[in-house]
Order: sequence, then structure tokens, then C-alpha cells
Amino acid sequence: MQYCKPQKTPAVRGVDGATSPAFEDIGQYAAAIGSLMYAAVATRPDIAYAVNKASQATAAPTEADWLAVKRIMRYLKGTVTYGILFKGAALFCPYSDADWAGCDKTRRSTSGVVCKMGTGVVTWSSRKQQSVALSTTEAEIVAASEATKEIIWIQRLKGDIYGKQLSDRPVLLCDNAGAIRLIRNPEFHRRTKHIEIRHYFVRERCEAGIMDVRHVSSEDQLADIMTKALERVAFERNRVRLGMCARDRIDDVDNDE
Repeated sequence: MQYCKPQKTPAVRGVDGATSPAFEDIGQYAAAIGSLMYAAVATRPDIAYAVNKASQATAAPTEADWLAVKRIMRYLKGTVTYGILFKGAALFCPYSDADWAGCDKTRRSTSGVVCKMGTGVVTWSSRKQQSVALSTTEAEIVAASEATKEIIWIQRLKGDIYGKQLSDRPVLLCDNAGAIRLIRNPEFHRRTKHIEIRHYFVRERCEAGIMDVRHVSSEDQLADIMTKALERVAFERNRVRLGMCARDRIDDVDNDE
């Protein structure tokens, strides 16, 4: 892929690999996914969703899946100088989002979590949920529970660094009003009683004063980039907000949280 044509985004929506012929070299596919996974986990949150999506086909990849992997490489070819820039005040800002029933094969949702410190993200994840969510509210609560775990871990890490218990109360930003209402004031009826009790882990932490949950518009939901393939304009806007920039464009990143 050294001389490949660069792409502007790492993934596109609407690609169906079910009717595509099988990709014969599974070892090559797995090796490529392993290399991309290293980048997605370490320094390239902008490819996290695309790699997560492609990795789900490792056991039985198709030619369409292989083209998706090569698209990620073509995107990296055009953004090879990009990295995460940290500057300004170290304000902690976590986000959670979910793409309800986004998987065409299993109808499971994808959870997206982004934790930002100042201008750059410090942790992020894009994961398919382990069970099928029956509503957007349930999918969002599952994502919020994952984000809460990250918040607690980061707060403890900051406490260890500073040598004291921190008094600040992080605010988790979520774009689903139903999930926020249920976290703050659960109403158990037949529409919500199927939601597993462990997802109320978020509510317990809010009541304890460890964190809070607040609504954010879908346009300002940074974790959206972790749940689906975005169009170019939305993708590039969120990439800047992740703190991603080229070495010669560091002035483009602002602390807008």
C-alpha cells in the first residue's frame, strides 16, 4: 500500500459483505487487523470505529472486508503525520454514545466512549455491545455504563498522581434525553424493566456525587465518531475535536469544551 491513493475517511456506510466472495488469505487479513489495532488503540482514535468494524470479520473475511481494511490503510496514507495534540487547560470532558442496532448481521448496537483532557483525547473505545438492545435508551445506558468505568479509572489515576482525593465532579455528555431521565429517576415499567440492573451502575455513581450526566446535542456528540462511519464533513469536524492534527497544522486545534 506504499503507493496507494489516499482516502479522506477510513470507512463508509452501506457496504454489505454478505454477498461478497470469501477472502482466501485469512492470515494476511488477521495480520493487517493486528497492525491497525495497534494504531487504533495507541494514537489514532480516528480509525477506532473502522478497525472495530473490520476486526469483526477476522474469522471469515470476504473480499469486501479486505477492501474495507485497505481503505483504512489508504486513509492512514493520507494522514500519516497526524497525531493527538495536548495544549491549554486540562479540563476533563467525557462523552458516551451508541448506534442502536447498527450491526446488520446481529442487530447489536455499538458503544462509543471518548474521554477528553484539554484539547486531546486520553481514552477512547468503540465496541459492539454484548446483547441486543430493545431501544435506543437501553443502548445509550449500556454506553454510559462503559463511560462511567472510564471516568472512575481516570479519576483514581489523577488522584494517585496528585496524591489526594479530587473534589471535581466530571459531567458525562450524552445525547439521549430518555437515557438521562432514566439514569436520574428510573421508572420501572414494562418498557424498561428488561434493562439489566448492572446498567444502573451509572445512576449509583451520580447519586454518590462522583459524576453527573448532562445532555449534549447530536451535532456536538464527540463519541459519535466511535459508533458509525460518518460523512466526510462530520468526520473531519470530529477529528479536529478529538485533538487530531498534522504536525504543520497544530494551530487548528482549540480547547472548545
